[in-house]
Amino acid sequence: MTDLHIHHTRLTPQMRSVLQRMARAGRPHLHTLTPAQARAAYAAGADVLEVPRVELARVEDFSIRARDGHAMPARLYAPSLAAGLPVLLYLHGGGYAAGGLDTH
Repeated sequence: MTDLHIHHTRLTPQMRSVLQRMARAGRPHLHTLTPAQARAAYAAGADVLEVPRVELARVEDFSIRARDGHAMPARLYAPSLAAGLPVLLYLHGGGYAAGGLDTH
């Protein structure tokens, strides 16, 4: 990303700042890297949003078995220890090459 040609007037100042910092970093586009390089580059830049993390009552790592037996990592976040909380299932593909539990 070398310029902000996407409707920059419609972006919030915070998002415009994120895109400007990404452009100034001058890193290669992820699609030009090998999967291993893309994973490392994505993880290195994942904190660009600098969003403060909220303390939660429960954070639990576990795995979900796929049909082929592969154990997919998963993480449960809950704001309290109460039973019967609503659930949001978020699946991040990341091109199925980059990103993961700690970046999203």
